[in-house]
Amino acid sequence: TLCYSTAATPPVYTLCNSKNRTVRTLADNAGYAAEYAGAPVKEFFTISSDGNELNAYMVKPAGFDPSRRYPVIMWQYSGPGSQEVYNRWAMDWDIYAATQGFLVVCVDGRGTGGRGAAFRNIVYKQLGRYETIDQINAARHIASLPYVNPDAIGIA
Repeated sequence: TLCYSTAATPPVYTLCNSKNRTVRTLADNAGYAAEYAGAPVKEFFTISSDGNELNAYMVKPAGFDPSRRYPVIMWQYSGPGSQEVYNRWAMDWDIYAATQGFLVVCVDGRGTGGRGAAFRNIVYKQLGRYETIDQINAARHIASLPYVNPDAIGIA
């Protein structure tokens, strides 16, 4: 069985043979996709922090207008080995916040998972140091965008 999803595509489950050919689709979640058609979608990018490229996503408000300035919620965890920036289907609070007029940004700073041992272990015996630097650098970058209200950036 193979499961596939992206931030814009709900999970599709297929049964595959030994040559990785689809035998049949078990569930395509077409109804789910139709129900959420038009919902804000995560846009993936990277942000540089002290020479390190950090994975990030942004969810723009519903009806996004680039001439407006939006309040921002920065979602982050940054615990050792954690990872929040995934290209997979999830209708979470960040999508809801975007429907309420917020721009939501998430940045996986140094110490998070999915980038190898050296990237994850840089925070060893220094918890809080690089995570904080990376989120501050990310906030500065986000504040410089023309559609962001730099006086209305919060961290959750």
